[in-house]
Amino acid sequence: MTRKPEDQRRGRGKRGDAAGAIKAVPSRVSASARVVPIPSGERQELLCSVIGLTVKLGIGLVAGVSLTHLASAYQQRLDSHSEVSAILELETARLRRAQNRFDKLFSTEGQERLMREQEQWIAPDRLRVVWEAPQQPAKLQSQL
Repeated sequence: MTRKPEDQRRGRGKRGDAAGAIKAVPSRVSASARVVPIPSGERQELLCSVIGLTVKLGIGLVAGVSLTHLASAYQQRLDSHSEVSAILELETARLRRAQNRFDKLFSTEGQERLMREQEQWIAPDRLRVVWEAPQQPAKLQSQL
């Protein structure tokens, strides 16, 4: 037994009753514009799923942006740490040189070593002569 088009529109099954049939759609609506109605329980479940997905995507986006900011801040701290470490190494080497020099000056022959380092000092029986460039008159300086 086949279904008649009239029975399909009225929602009747093979037996002719409307027990398991879909409600009839008015003939004014075209076949392509028919929308299958979603029962309220499924609609609510779908709405909750969409809201949950949106919240999860938002939290994921915030977490991603936060991790990006943390990574850039960590990189800046590493860069500044390497700068400070390099400066510390330079200053430590400078301190060691100064400590070695200090230790050498206060050893048993430190005074003689200091005098050898300071060759520009004048011996007690000598006179220091300092040569200076002659001053030019004001007229010559203004012309230059």
